[in-house]
Amino acid sequence: MFPRRQWKSNLAAFQGGGLSMPAGDEPSSVPLQGALLSGVAFAPSSAVLTRNVPMAPLTPLVFPSGSPVRSWKAQPALPPGLAVDKVTGVVSGTPTVAQGATLHRIIANAAMPYFADLTITVNP
Repeated sequence: MFPRRQWKSNLAAFQGGGLSMPAGDEPSSVPLQGALLSGVAFAPSSAVLTRNVPMAPLTPLVFPSGSPVRSWKAQPALPPGLAVDKVTGVVSGTPTVAQGATLHRIIANAAMPYFADLTITVNP
């Protein structure tokens, strides 16, 4: 297991697309409420969607160790028709309004909040 400082460095590299982790230290893809966190990310970190077409759900990657997740939320709010599951952090739905590329911060509320940025574009 990496020291906390190394996890933060790897999380930053992951969000920038340059993460390469040793076998056995991969982040968990099971974002359950109560999971212990030291970081969270989405891969990919952007989604280009089409209005009135259901999206494939985006599941956050959870880097375990830390305090339990109490809930998940998005800031600013996701486009109409999309939602972040308050228990799992999964982003899903059918966008109903077109919008240009917008950065949304998906926040895992724990003793110390953790977040991942997700850019969403909804084409007409």
